[in-house]
Amino acid sequence: MTTGERPIFVVELIEAPLLAFEAAHAAQAASFAQAPWFKSALVDYLYSKRAGRPTDFRPRIRPATKEEETTYRAFAREFSDMAECFLFAPVSKEH
Repeated sequence: MTTGERPIFVVELIEAPLLAFEAAHAAQAASFAQAPWFKSALVDYLYSKRAGRPTDFRPRIRPATKEEETTYRAFAREFSDMAECFLFAPVSKEH
């Protein structure tokens, strides 16, 4: 992480990395994960990728690895003009 950049966190589902996002710190990332809008966005994303709507899932939030952070930041640069948006970025080829 370069000085001045916010940390990146990864949403894991069934021990596989799914999406990455920025947060000021781990407590904020955990707070986001509990927010209804965040959960809704994850369900919508999962629904678009799989047959059937997930009804019960327990995502885990963890700090991104260096490789995941690099992938997120490369993806985020493409959307840099949308700085006021909350960005989820895929961190694996499966998703």
